[in-house]
Amino acid sequence: MAIRNAKTAARSNKRPAHKTASRKASSARRAPARPARKEKPKVEIGAIRNKLTASEYFDKLCEITGLERRDVIKVMRAQEVIVLGALHPRGGFGQVTIPRVISITCKDVPAKRVPAQKAGQTKVNPFTGEEYVTEYKAAYTKPARVQIKGKCPKKVKDFALTGKL
Repeated sequence: MAIRNAKTAARSNKRPAHKTASRKASSARRAPARPARKEKPKVEIGAIRNKLTASEYFDKLCEITGLERRDVIKVMRAQEVIVLGALHPRGGFGQVTIPRVISITCKDVPAKRVPAQKAGQTKVNPFTGEEYVTEYKAAYTKPARVQIKGKCPKKVKDFALTGKL
């Protein structure tokens, strides 16, 4: 048999065979209760009458959040990096959502060939009802492009219509 260490022997002698804990003792070992959450200050949403410049936009964010201007600018730059990375032409996913604000999708539209139009055909203008003779138009190809679409959540649309959250 291996010889026991003096500390191990002393510790094993101190432990009782079975310990009964009272309710008070068990409640003393519990973690302290979490402090109550601070209520978020309600920000009044007022109409902005004219277009905001970037500087005015940052000032407004500083006023609402209580952060310093340089911190707000850092957050906006980080957001820009995330959006551009998600829409990157080589390896980006092509879709990004800024929560509660907008969802942006990026789609490749291939080149499209438009056929030639013959000359001398008589057609009717649908708006005026007037007849006209077509001229010759050569065939051409519309170049490929990237289409970017943005969708906002229902909450934003409803607020824009009614002014109520």
